[in-house]
Amino acid sequence: MPKISVIIPVYNAEKYIERCIGSLKSQNTGDYEVILVDDGSTDGSPAICRRICEEDPRFCLISQSNKGPDMARSAGIAASAGQYLMFADADDYISEDIMDKLLSVIADTGADIVCGQYIRFDDNGREWDAPDNVNETLTYTDPSEILSAYLETRILKGSYWGKLIRRELFDDYEFMDESVVGEDICAMLHIFLKADRIVVIPDICYHYYWNYGSISHSGYTNRHALALSNYVKNRDSVLQRALIDEASVYGFFGEFMMSVATAMARAGVHDKPVALRLKKDMKDHIRSIRRNRYTPLYMKMCMQLYCISPALFICMYRILYLFTGR
Repeated sequence: MPKISVIIPVYNAEKYIERCIGSLKSQNTGDYEVILVDDGSTDGSPAICRRICEEDPRFCLISQSNKGPDMARSAGIAASAGQYLMFADADDYISEDIMDKLLSVIADTGADIVCGQYIRFDDNGREWDAPDNVNETLTYTDPSEILSAYLETRILKGSYWGKLIRRELFDDYEFMDESVVGEDICAMLHIFLKADRIVVIPDICYHYYWNYGSISHSGYTNRHALALSNYVKNRDSVLQRALIDEASVYGFFGEFMMSVATAMARAGVHDKPVALRLKKDMKDHIRSIRRNRYTPLYMKMCMQLYCISPALFICMYRILYLFTGR
């Protein structure tokens, strides 16, 4: 049976890391290793990880200065020995016995990637399914169909976690230094398009912690500007392939580009060069976005408002955020 390497970036996760580790120790699969990558934590995370590694030889800890989760994943892959890779975030956990399930799908189908479904949960014990989870097994081999499943129907999720991935697909991928926002969206685009066969299964394999205080859901940093540049770069790369309607490409990436605008709005920050760049890009492509049937209406309205005035968008968003917290 192929060996699995599980890569976990760890940054100030002392409250959660043992929950994640516990879900890995409960797996029935015997041949796996876990690479914990401390990304410059300043809390008790490294001590917890060291203790875990001393107790269980399947766990290994490597450390680096804070470079962001993508470079932590890169370091973890370099230190790993598995033929297949699985990723997890330190505050999440994986489903019981899911490694065996994913490996069996690999054996039966010859897939390069197997994708499962996920559940969200929060500190209040609330759990809820992702809205785009599927209830049947699906197989993708054609690049146009893969792009449609990723950019349009969103059946293929833009996250590192929740998947088992053949290691070779990462051989020429350039990980993003210093980025903590949107790096997974662009990485999965690269990986999906290299795969010959992708299988999606209906099984819940991942439990995602909805942390309202995380950087993905909180304020604006200079790393958001880096994410914007990366979105544009990857969007233009997809457009050059001409495998899918450009409206779908502009709509998909436009939604993630707007996350930069909402981060500024939440933080009460107006990074003028970034705001102007985003406004120009939205104005250039808003007609294509408007005709994309996969982009939600509320998102189209937000983009249209941003085209008119970033300041007005920020004002309206902050009013909405004050009352809803979202």
